[in-house]
Amino acid sequence: MEHCGAGVTDARLPGRFLTDYRLNELSDSSWRLLTCSLMWSNEQGTDGFIPYSALRLLGANRDSSTVGELIDSGVWSDSTDGYFFVGDWESFWGQSLAVDVESRRASNRQRQKMWREKVNSELATARNQGSVTRYVGQERKGRQGEEGQVDLAKRCLRCGAKTSTWITDLAAVLCIRCQTDENPL
Repeated sequence: MEHCGAGVTDARLPGRFLTDYRLNELSDSSWRLLTCSLMWSNEQGTDGFIPYSALRLLGANRDSSTVGELIDSGVWSDSTDGYFFVGDWESFWGQSLAVDVESRRASNRQRQKMWREKVNSELATARNQGSVTRYVGQERKGRQGEEGQVDLAKRCLRCGAKTSTWITDLAAVLCIRCQTDENPL
């Protein structure tokens, strides 16, 4: 899994955790290890597996009482190279499976790519027509009702307001109000 910014993951703590006797009996340090291990597993995409090597990052070691408490309470089970959360990762623990997280990320990347291509295409078309705004050159009925007359009103790329007063550079076309909001005195 990726780190912050590239695709943030989340770990959820369902409300039913407040009434789960196994979790209510945990010490504060074991509860902290439990929640940190939920976050770590989600971030790393291990679907509830905590390798021994990760314990140091989570503030514990194999011999710590907190690990023993999680095993004794039935929250974790021991394996040959780490620990597993007991119960279904998705339905019992309420976490997203790594494959679902990656699928969502791939879908988001594709949607973002298509949006960027659309914007770049619109900008290239506008530049080829001698303009950097989206709407200049767009034909529609004009004030006199003639087909093909260019609409003289322009729109701000941020708020969409029609205006004839513009602050422009090649990166953005904004109305005076949005430009002022972005760069106050």
